[in-house]
Amino acid sequence: MERNAPLSVEALFECQLAQAKRVLLAPDAPADAELVPTWALAKSDGSLMIAATPFGSNLEKDLMVDAIKKLIKLHDVVSVSLLSEAWMVTQNKPPSGDDLPPSERPDRIEVVMISVEDAAGAHVRIWSVERGEGGKVTALTPSSKLPHEAGTYRGRFVGLLAANSQTRH
Repeated sequence: MERNAPLSVEALFECQLAQAKRVLLAPDAPADAELVPTWALAKSDGSLMIAATPFGSNLEKDLMVDAIKKLIKLHDVVSVSLLSEAWMVTQNKPPSGDDLPPSERPDRIEVVMISVEDAAGAHVRIWSVERGEGGKVTALTPSSKLPHEAGTYRGRFVGLLAANSQTRH
């Protein structure tokens, strides 16, 4: 059986961005259209596993991360990508326990975030969400003013592939 090469990091970004555009920018998309967090797991044989994982609470997010880590380990996943909407803020001071979550801050911006992690590390791209009349999404604009180095990002969705690297063969 002939094996295909795994999808490249760039191909995963393109796949996920195309999904975001289908959902948010389609002419018939409602003003309240939302992205369901969507994982793309590229396997070493070139196949792709897709999982849409709606979640709300921190517990649901933690459970999903555990499930994705198990899939990575069981299915010889070589790269993993997550497409999601998020609230983001630029913080000019070290985080403290007194900080409000981005969703509650007045200086927040709405973004579409795609992260891709492979053996070389984590890669993140961000698009700000532009809304027009009635709140309908009119554009996804690549963000040039936000940091794009994955090392500047923290959280439960970063480092999933690395967490399994010591147990994979």
